[in-house]
Order: sequence, then structure tokens, then C-alpha cells
Amino acid sequence: MNKIITGIQMEFKNLRLYKWQVLTSLLILPLSYVFVLLLFGGVREETVSYLISGYMVATLIGSFLGLYAIRICNLMEPEVLELYSTLSVSVSEIATALALSYIILTLPSIIFSVVVSIIFSKTVNGLLLTLALLISISTILLIGTFLGLLIKNIFIAQGIIPLLSWFFLLFAPVYYSTDNLHPIYTSVLLINPITHCLNLVRSALGFNAIISIFWSFICLTILIVILGIYSFKTFKSVYILEKFY
Repeated sequence: MNKIITGIQMEFKNLRLYKWQVLTSLLILPLSYVFVLLLFGGVREETVSYLISGYMVATLIGSFLGLYAIRICNLMEPEVLELYSTLSVSVSEIATALALSYIILTLPSIIFSVVVSIIFSKTVNGLLLTLALLISISTILLIGTFLGLLIKNIFIAQGIIPLLSWFFLLFAPVYYSTDNLHPIYTSVLLINPITHCLNLVRSALGFNAIISIFWSFICLTILIVILGIYSFKTFKSVYILEKFY
């Protein structure tokens, strides 16, 4: 446990070098979309709650796909693993420290979004909202882990992962409603796991579900299990060995 805490502290020190990238990914870009939509759509209670819930999920994407996934990719590079070879630490412990660091980083935005959404929502299911947040965090975090483990090249990751983050945002009803969309396009959106995260969160806030939340739970649970097993096996198959010259 002490190793993980130390890893978290080290990661927060490293993030000071990327403070503007963190600020842009977690605050400026997501809130800019909310501001523009509120400016042209009018400020109504249900609109605020709908958009803020989208901002919350967009923040998770910015943190776990925009930042954390690239850190995992960087971690798996041989030259980076060599830096840890003199330390009594495993790859799993390093990855856990990274994951907890970015979860802590998103907590202020999540708490702010939850409070504002509850204030402007007419009905709130607290238990469902808590469960929806836990599942959404787990899903997006594991997607970021999977992408980082899959790409394994920091230069390629810096080009592909921001594009994939944009894809996840575009093909999910983060800042727009599905009420007036064509059924075929709505079906396409359901391929995106972010859509199911939003479906759970907004159902807890009293909005109409895109599909039954039961199926969203099933889809996300299956995805969490598959990505969790893949990540666990991959981390366990990597060993940090000290080189002797």
C-alpha cells in the first residue's frame, strides 16, 4: 500500500509539468461545449442538468482516455520499465497508482457535476446514480487501460488516442439529445459504451432512458469483465528485471 501511495504522490508531481494539458482536458474543452450550448439553447433547469451530466462523463473521457491511457502506454515502453528496475515495485502496483491518481484528479469535477445536476433535476435516484458513476468510472478507466496496453508506442498514442477520445465524444449523446434522432443513428450510438454510461447516469437524474437501463448494465458489465481480465493478464505477464552489466 505504501508503494501505491508513493506512486500517487510521484504522479501528481509529474503532472505539474503538464498542468496546462490537464486543465484543457478536464476543464476548458468540456465546459466550453456546455457554455456554447447553454448560450444558444437557453438556460432551463432540465437543460442544465442534462448538459452538466454530459460534462461529467466528458471529464472522465478527458482524464482516462486523454491522459491516463497515454501514461499507461508510456509505462509499457522498455526504456521506462528499465527506470523501475532498481525499485521494489511491480507493474501492477505502478498501474494501480496511476489509475488512482487520475481518479482523484477527476473527483472535484465529479462532485461539482453531481451537486449541480441534483440541484437542477426534478427527481433523483441516489442509489442508481452512485452505481452508474461507479460503473462509468470503471468502464472508461478500463478502456483507457486497454488502449494504453494495445498501442505500446507513446508517439503513436499521442496521435491516435486524442482522435479516439473525440470519436467517443462525438458518437455519444454527451451534449445532445437522442429524442429527435433517426432510430438507425440511435442504434449506432448504442455501439459506443459511453452512450450506455450516459444512459445510466441520466436515468438516475430523471431523464428518459435511450434503452432499458438493464441492458446498459449488462453491456457495461460484460465490457468491464473482458477488459479487466485482459488488463490483469497483460500486467501479470510483464516483469521488471534489473540489468546487470
